[in-house]
Amino acid sequence: MNRSIVLWLLLAISTISIFSDVARASSASAQCLGVDQISLFLELRDSIVFDAFASSELVHWDRSTGSWSGVTCMEGLVVGLDLSKESISGGIDGSSSLFRLEFLRSLNLAFNDFNSSAIPSRLGNLSQLVHLNLSCAAFAGKIPAELSRLSKLRTLDLSTPYNSQPGLLKLEKPNLRSLIGDLGELRELYHDGVVVSPAGSEWSSSVPKLEVLSMRVCSLSGPIHPSLTSLANLSVIQLDGNDLSTTVPTSLANFSSLKTLSLMGCGLQGELPQEVFQVQTLRTLDLSFNPLLQVSLPDFPEDSSLETLVLSRTNISGRLPDSIGNLRKLSRLELHDCTLSGSIPSSMANLSELTYLDLSFNNLTGSVPPYGASRNLTQIDLSHNALTGRITSVGWEDLLNLEILELQDNALEGDISPALFTLPQLTEIWFSNNRFSGQLMIYLNISSYQLDTLSLGSNQLQGSIPASIYKLRGRRHLNLSSNNFSGSMNIDAL
Repeated sequence: MNRSIVLWLLLAISTISIFSDVARASSASAQCLGVDQISLFLELRDSIVFDAFASSELVHWDRSTGSWSGVTCMEGLVVGLDLSKESISGGIDGSSSLFRLEFLRSLNLAFNDFNSSAIPSRLGNLSQLVHLNLSCAAFAGKIPAELSRLSKLRTLDLSTPYNSQPGLLKLEKPNLRSLIGDLGELRELYHDGVVVSPAGSEWSSSVPKLEVLSMRVCSLSGPIHPSLTSLANLSVIQLDGNDLSTTVPTSLANFSSLKTLSLMGCGLQGELPQEVFQVQTLRTLDLSFNPLLQVSLPDFPEDSSLETLVLSRTNISGRLPDSIGNLRKLSRLELHDCTLSGSIPSSMANLSELTYLDLSFNNLTGSVPPYGASRNLTQIDLSHNALTGRITSVGWEDLLNLEILELQDNALEGDISPALFTLPQLTEIWFSNNRFSGQLMIYLNISSYQLDTLSLGSNQLQGSIPASIYKLRGRRHLNLSSNNFSGSMNIDAL
């Protein structure tokens, strides 16, 4: 998958639903709002440019109906305002009635288009704010120093869509340390895509409660500043896409509550400390796209908490250990382009929670192990290896959630199991450049209508092309070239 797309998906996931405590308060109604408050919100609505056809909140604000979607009250006070995804365009005037909401605890303006306008400095006057989300809202320019006044903030999200609009926001003066230095209650900082000045990468010890640090594609440079270790409560560290160009510090293993460590595409080098694998709380480890990083896979313990292990495009020496079968909670395993050798351990049959498996572009040998116990698998990619043998005993019939199967560019042989064509969710089969032989048998049923990609080129298949192949309604890609098929082909039916 394209690295920028991966980063964007990660950003989208991290900026959804982070205001749960305010959400427990009641939605505003005519009984909740006083006359002055109603006038204030009508004034706010009239001052905002938005698309009425795309709006789900602002368009319904009305004095007569008493509908104030997106407004949250608690004990008669307006404490929450959620105008995310409201198709707002333009900027926010400094005299906006928004800044008169003095008891506001949660403000969400994410996923709008403020047309490269500056973040209003008057937000720093909303002193009761606990959650502030301005992510993916097309704000631009320097982050105002006034935000450092919001001493009650627990969540601050200023992330930008760095894959399509890089560098919109800049953190120069104040730098990172001075911005968050007075935010002693801060638990979550999402700063993805914000350009941080070269002198601004020092972490502040005055945010001891910080649990989530997400600063992907921020122009950070290495090495990782030692002051990071002072943030002892960190459970999530995401620094993907920065040019750290450094070794992985052993001190990262000292975070006793660490659940996610993601340093994708950071120019990491040297040997990965084994201590990182020994963090008992770690659920997600992503060090992918660091080709100079040398990784030796450990003997995984049976009590491992790992759910996601992504080490693609790193330099892994040797074989997959048999102990990988101990990762009983593992749902995602991505180790493509890793120079792995040897066979795929049969112990992987123990990974019953596995949903995504990618071991492509390695030097793996031996046969394809059975995956019938991994009934949640949606994608298997073992392509571009040196796998041999038959695949008829893999247990395909049990993989009812399988959507994509990639085995191309191996040395697999024998028949192609007809059971594959009965899997209800399967959309893509990639088997080209193998040694599959025998007659192709496709027994169509309603399940087969999902299949839109069938790539069987450069094998040794023979006999006639089954007529049922023309009934694959979703056909997008069909490759039967360089086989030994005989008989006629109904071109008009394609």
